[in-house]
Amino acid sequence: MACWVVALALPAETVFGDLYWAWSLFSLLLGLIGLLMWFQAVQTKEDTTRLQQSGRPAIAEITAAERGVPADGSADNSVLSLRISGADVPSFDAIYRCNHQERFQVGARFTAVVDPSDNLFTLRGM
Repeated sequence: MACWVVALALPAETVFGDLYWAWSLFSLLLGLIGLLMWFQAVQTKEDTTRLQQSGRPAIAEITAAERGVPADGSADNSVLSLRISGADVPSFDAIYRCNHQERFQVGARFTAVVDPSDNLFTLRGM
């Protein structure tokens, strides 16, 4: 939302005052970032709807787990290699990035929902 509010500075400067190019470029950049965020939100909503309508239950098993410790002091993260399969889901491998939790060990299993048409998936209970 802040991107959209600041992006309004460009037309406001044009109408009410001198056009300062630094602020104009900043406003334009924030407007573009706002558009990108908007399109990502729309895509996420479409993916969620598709999983709710076409998703099949499956199991995701961790086949490898790598813990990352960021140098900036933020929370540790995990890169999980998964083997996902189910009764109506052909087996496939996937990578899942998330905040680290101690339960992310090789062999751990999680419930998944998969759209078999393109292997779009989400994990439940993470």
